[in-house]
Amino acid sequence: MTLYLHIGPSKTGTSTLQEFLKSNRAALAARGYRTPALISARNHHAVADMVLDPQAENDVRRPDRLRATERLVAWQAQFQAAFRAEAETWPQEDNVVMSSEHMAKLTRPGEVARLRDLLAPLGHEIRIVAYLRPQDQMFVSSYSERVKGGLRAPLVAGPGLAGPAYANYKAVLAPWAAAFGKDALRLGIFERSQMRDNDLISDFCRLIGLDDLAGLEVAPLQNPALDIHTLAFMQALGAHFPKQAGKRIKARRKQITTVLETLSGGPKLRLSQAEALQLRAQYAQVNGFVAREYLGRAEDDLFRTPPPEGETLAPQVSPDQALDLAADLLLRLGPGRPGAA
Repeated sequence: MTLYLHIGPSKTGTSTLQEFLKSNRAALAARGYRTPALISARNHHAVADMVLDPQAENDVRRPDRLRATERLVAWQAQFQAAFRAEAETWPQEDNVVMSSEHMAKLTRPGEVARLRDLLAPLGHEIRIVAYLRPQDQMFVSSYSERVKGGLRAPLVAGPGLAGPAYANYKAVLAPWAAAFGKDALRLGIFERSQMRDNDLISDFCRLIGLDDLAGLEVAPLQNPALDIHTLAFMQALGAHFPKQAGKRIKARRKQITTVLETLSGGPKLRLSQAEALQLRAQYAQVNGFVAREYLGRAEDDLFRTPPPEGETLAPQVSPDQALDLAADLLLRLGPGRPGAA
């Protein structure tokens, strides 16, 4: 039996894959693939949080929740008990699939090794599944997601572009190769031309050794990108729904974002072809190493789809477009207060 750890990284269709695993939990179990249910309904981020260095903070380890050492230790003990209790219910002949993009952020010495030691008593052979996306696409997708979360800063293109930290795939993969062995990694490329059946879910199933897809539900796309008009509109709302806000304001912002996703049908955010090529060039050595060491390819053969031609498309919205979007939101959500849930 094999335990597949899907580590993301972020912005590589992770939420869509997690929704697929969740909605098909029973059907996958019938095929011999278990997805943990007790420790999380969908995103198994607690597994990553469990092995973070004590001083680390993230969405779970906020200063007002788990910063105190005694609270952290108590939470770790509670999690370990729940995790092991569920693991005992898994048939020994079944595979297990776990998924969290938080795992790709385990970069401190010892964190991945602690995860290996946490999972070792289960007795499964462990494989690490990760998707790699061209860094120029990671740049715009990460920016778009941060706007959804309250970012008001403009898109800054031009010289000095840099992708998010998890776009350095050599650094992301190194601790996993060190802890589990290079041969344990199963890498997919986030380009449709390099996916089985040109489809993310089909390709993910290939990576976990699942060929029988008959009867499985197709997961709808999660976290779709906003177009440049809805992005600009969302930025304009940022003063009323700031990034650092309480739960009620965040809930209202999430409602607005969900509606805007349904209204988003215009051109998508993108870098100019020159900027995209410039950004890819900065990662040429990193990508070449990954292609050679993990996939046995030529160093220039990691990504095969060139960036589209054209100039930069940054967030922009006309007064008439903004008025239409505001009217749609009012009709669908009602006036409410900014902090209304």
